[in-house]
Amino acid sequence: MQLQDSLNYKKLKVWQKAHENALRAIELYRNSSCRKFENIFKQFINAITSIGANIAEGIGDFKGREFIRFF
Repeated sequence: MQLQDSLNYKKLKVWQKAHENALRAIELYRNSSCRKFENIFKQFINAITSIGANIAEGIGDFKGREFIRFF
């Protein structure tokens, strides 16, 4: 992988997996008929979507340790 390719976070397998999992979590929430745990679902979705966002942010900074800390 070349440097410019690595700067595109969407090409990273780790981002792709995080994105897939976020979509699954959102789908699970939408298909759930149980609203008893709505706040927990929302917190879970916020947490799981932040994974992909942190990866994208880390790629944008692409500076050694600064990059590594997002993983």
